[in-house]
Amino acid sequence: MVDLEKIKKIIIRGDFEESIDKLNIILSLDNKNIDAMYLLAVSQEKLGDNKKAIKTYKKLIAKEKNYNFYDNLGKIYLKLNEFKTARKYFSDSLRINPDNANTQNALGITLAMENMESLAVKHFLNASEINQHFLDPIYNLLEIYEKTNKFNALRSLVKQKIKSFPSDQIILFYQSYLFEKDNKLNQALNALRKIDFSKINLEWEVKAKFRIADIYHKSKKYSKAFEYFNYANKIILKNINADKFTNNIFLNEINKCIKYSTSLSPLNDSYKEKFPFDICFHIGFPRSGTTLIDAVLNSHSKIEVMEEIPIVDNMCQKLKLDDFDLITSEEQKQAKLFYQNSIEKQNINKNFHNKIIIDKLPLNLIRIKLLHNLFPNTKFIISVRHPLDCILSCFTQNFLLNSAMINFLDLKRTAIIYDKVMQIWQNSSKLTNLNIHIIKYEDLISNFDNETKKMLTFLGLDWEENIKNYKKLLIKKERIRTPSYSQVIQPIYSSSINKWKNYEKELSPIRPIVQKWITYFNY
Repeated sequence: MVDLEKIKKIIIRGDFEESIDKLNIILSLDNKNIDAMYLLAVSQEKLGDNKKAIKTYKKLIAKEKNYNFYDNLGKIYLKLNEFKTARKYFSDSLRINPDNANTQNALGITLAMENMESLAVKHFLNASEINQHFLDPIYNLLEIYEKTNKFNALRSLVKQKIKSFPSDQIILFYQSYLFEKDNKLNQALNALRKIDFSKINLEWEVKAKFRIADIYHKSKKYSKAFEYFNYANKIILKNINADKFTNNIFLNEINKCIKYSTSLSPLNDSYKEKFPFDICFHIGFPRSGTTLIDAVLNSHSKIEVMEEIPIVDNMCQKLKLDDFDLITSEEQKQAKLFYQNSIEKQNINKNFHNKIIIDKLPLNLIRIKLLHNLFPNTKFIISVRHPLDCILSCFTQNFLLNSAMINFLDLKRTAIIYDKVMQIWQNSSKLTNLNIHIIKYEDLISNFDNETKKMLTFLGLDWEENIKNYKKLLIKKERIRTPSYSQVIQPIYSSSINKWKNYEKELSPIRPIVQKWITYFNY
């Protein structure tokens, strides 16, 4: 026992390799020592050796059904994004100890990550009921209620919890959000000014700055709004690995695709087997109206939309499709099979073989030539919006960061990316037999029925009256899965057109970069 107490101190000190060595010696003499085995699993996990930690925890569970062992296994799988397995172990833990607020909360997080928000809410409420001073499940509930547009539930929870925790900054943040929703903009700003996340949590500090910017925009104080958008983006840029921006993976990929797009030689498609799905790729620059268009299309009984699932990206990475002009017939076969299998895994509808599948991921635009060559009969819907509106909207959106979205933290880089993406489009548009339909966001807003009918005709479908109910259908969906949904479920307003004019001064330095595209698209 004394030896284990000393080892605990070694673990607390952070010398995990030393604790592992000592624990292995103990277990070599007594392989039934559960306490030593538990400390070994903890040390392995702390060291980052998840594979060995998982193995050790499973050995422990075989010896003793302890809820802590299940909990820790669940947390490892949660970190590894293996949500289904994490859910299993958290559920096993709760069968032994149902009154553990931490496990209830962890299971709620896992379910939310699996897009099962209703079940997640149940476990967050359980956690909060078990321990009313445990705020993590309250924060999780507030976030889910906001993102699923359950404003009454959000309002009720804020009202209840602000009495118990009047100084809690996250609860105050959501109170300011409700003020904003009620158009009480001054109250919203005053509430936000009382909050200072700068020394507590970077993510929340950024959220607060974006919210202040949004409120200034709604108040028509555009220069002030831009100042806060810029400030929020600079906070993020300052705190990420600089190399992710300066030596950006996505920018390098774009440059490669530009070179590839200038060659118009068709792929030698010797793999002729018919593809079993009716696919249409919906592409364009981010914030060009793709979410609105997909909401409209998804309301049609013969259409299923796959939203922002990086199947094409994964296909290129998995199969190492680097030099697109030199793809072998075997690589073509593997690419098509990979794409087919990925669609089947989505299980988007039991009858999806009888539907048109819309694969919506805007920046698949950079791979339009590859997609056309792999699937020569496939259709493409291209969303277009005023270049300056696209760029401004990307710059002012608090995206979940990846190698592409990082570029939108800087206004000039956003314009450069737009220019390069449109170069790829212009080059690729010269491909023979490219089956495309271009839809301008502005035209859809000003003439909804006519533009929608044109799009349906392109897809070989008839108009359905249910299309006009697309907002109601969207609200019924559990989760807001892309940044644009909060606008999409609102009435269609022309104020979303030419928003760039409010920021003409701020956008003037980058206008020369994209002027040719403003002209090209007849704006």
